[in-house]
Amino acid sequence: ESKAFFVDTALNDNAVKSSRNIATIKTANVKNITVYDLLKYDKFFVTEAAVKKLEEVLG
Repeated sequence: ESKAFFVDTALNDNAVKSSRNIATIKTANVKNITVYDLLKYDKFFVTEAAVKKLEEVLG
């Protein structure tokens, strides 16, 4: 069973609470992601806004 990691700039409370019911999904704000998170999960979903924020921070 694969694990998924969902990243956004602003997470809605309902989405976070709902994802807690699914053991194979983790949600995170783009400000809080780590390299470990990226390596731990098989699938990585990121919103366009989160990609732009990462580009700003990482240059």
